[in-house]
Amino acid sequence: MKVVLDTNVIMSGLLWKGNAKVLFDLIEKGGIEICLTPKILDEIKRVLEYPKIKNQLEKAKIDLNDVVFLLMQFSELYQDIDIDMVNVVSDDPTDNVFLNCALASGSKYIISGDKHLLKIKGFQNIEILTINDFLKKLQRNIQN
Repeated sequence: MKVVLDTNVIMSGLLWKGNAKVLFDLIEKGGIEICLTPKILDEIKRVLEYPKIKNQLEKAKIDLNDVVFLLMQFSELYQDIDIDMVNVVSDDPTDNVFLNCALASGSKYIISGDKHLLKIKGFQNIEILTINDFLKKLQRNIQN
């Protein structure tokens, strides 16, 4: 199953605990592939330089490049499509990169905590869900 994770979900899953960590544990077990584009990867690298994140990495004795390498072990990189074709998140146009990635990769899910993305709920058969809602959906699919 292909999924697009917003940057906050990725940071939470890699560096903190909670449901984002549960999601990453499932990803590590297989069956769920993270979809990225160069623009999302650039955003991740930029966020890894934030003082709060950098401090967390230093405490854990983790190098920024190690985080990117680990993430790429569970990801597939897709080329960005023409961003002008995907201009749905008017409140925060930078969030359109996640829709772009979902379209480019054929993902059916964007997992996000971002209010701008969650507000639109979906786009062209792509569901936009919180981590909790995605985990519940997975659980229901397993039970059925």
